[in-house]
Amino acid sequence: MQCGLSEAEYIRRVSTNKVVKPRLTESETKIYRHLIGISNNLNQVVRYFNQGESTFAELLELIESISRELKKLS
Repeated sequence: MQCGLSEAEYIRRVSTNKVVKPRLTESETKIYRHLIGISNNLNQVVRYFNQGESTFAELLELIESISRELKKLS
């Protein structure tokens, strides 16, 4: 089954009106991991910015890193 459940478990959940969600495909999982990486990069930018410890060059480097990650998704 695409939801990763046994047939019996699927029937149990459906019969008790529980939501059965399909698993992510391999490509969706890959995109999800890329988005996590982008999120981590954005968190670094915000953290550096809030601490006032970053230089403009460092921020540009992080922004370019984010851009590279986004291009990988295309």
